[in-house]
Amino acid sequence: MKIEDLFPPCTIEDCKDKTPLHRHILPLQQEFLDATERFVALIGGYGSGKTLPACIMGHLLSTSIPGNMGIIVRRSMPKLHDSTQRIFLEVLERSGELFTPRESRDGWPHRIIYGNGSEVSFRETKDLGRFLGPEYGWYLVDEAQEEPQDTFRKLNGRLRLPRAAKFLKGMICTNPPPDKHWIAKTWPKPGHETKVIKVKGKEVKLTYRMIRSSTYDNPFLSSEYIAGILEGNTEAEARRILDGHYGFQQEGDPVYPMFNLLKHVGDPETRIMTTYRVWDFGFRRPACTWHQMFRCKERTLHWVVLQERLGENQEAHDFATDVINMTKGDFAYVLKAGRNLVLD
Repeated sequence: MKIEDLFPPCTIEDCKDKTPLHRHILPLQQEFLDATERFVALIGGYGSGKTLPACIMGHLLSTSIPGNMGIIVRRSMPKLHDSTQRIFLEVLERSGELFTPRESRDGWPHRIIYGNGSEVSFRETKDLGRFLGPEYGWYLVDEAQEEPQDTFRKLNGRLRLPRAAKFLKGMICTNPPPDKHWIAKTWPKPGHETKVIKVKGKEVKLTYRMIRSSTYDNPFLSSEYIAGILEGNTEAEARRILDGHYGFQQEGDPVYPMFNLLKHVGDPETRIMTTYRVWDFGFRRPACTWHQMFRCKERTLHWVVLQERLGENQEAHDFATDVINMTKGDFAYVLKAGRNLVLD
């Protein structure tokens, strides 16, 4: 069976490739299936087609590696049944693979066993420690923005099945969380990233990939569906839930009530002029921001925040070293232009 046969038949009326057997794989779905990284996050807008390729990948890992162990989780069992597990079972049905259902409750199997001995478990994460097995070859966390980082850590601690050692895979799918969420810190931008971790003096590389998907890129969705989302949300919120960008989440009363994400957040250029570093020391949450102030041709005063460094549980000396290194890297031209152009 071809991988595309695991996708449902194309339902786009004017699709140029449409035939009774045609399957339409979206670019983001193909990128997900092609990803070789160990930890892959598919982060996108509502209805952008995130969960399906992850379920297909889990199925392929289970059929390709006899005796593999996979687990699919969501925050609650009803959400797991109604969405993620339903999609996985539909993939299984299209594949024609024979399996044995186990632990059936409320009409749903919570463990399935393939003919090659591979197993897939379906669990809620509210009390994940009770249900986790000793080791897995792959996992899928759907709608991961609902999860604390501890869920990710616990699953990583069991991603060690020896027979799947060369193909271990941790997958998450989610609508974009706020930009301070642990997911945004783990996968800060789309594309490949290699993180180097020292283990007893030896450098070990871990590979990550973030794939961003947009609701607009899913041709199976109607314009009326998108219009309904736009009608009930602000521009900034629509950018998050449709375009798939990490969002800003306000907590408490705003210091600047007129703040507008789309108006006040951009990508201003770094000018060759006085740059101010503003420090806020403290072990738990040290911070430093880089600022420039100038008048434009219209004689309007502008104040731009060009960069930020937010630490966490970091000593002052180490934090200051990071700030100095960031200044040398991101403001090299300012430093070259004059010794007093960076002020604290």
